[in-house]
Amino acid sequence: HAGPGVRIRQHGDPTMHAKFLAWDDDHVLVTSYNMLSADPSEDLSEIGIEVVAAGVGRLVRERITAALGR
Repeated sequence: HAGPGVRIRQHGDPTMHAKFLAWDDDHVLVTSYNMLSADPSEDLSEIGIEVVAAGVGRLVRERITAALGR
């Protein structure tokens, strides 16, 4: 569900991927940045968004876990 001013759409390019970091039940960072990279790029073309909403971190963890069959 998207709120006012938010549009959610699926991207069909299989070369695009995102990283998720959920540190509690209510916070998720979704980014293209390789957080564990030993050689962080000076290129500022990475993008990310922090989502803060009740239960969003828990929901992302549950869906990823289910998708991985765990």
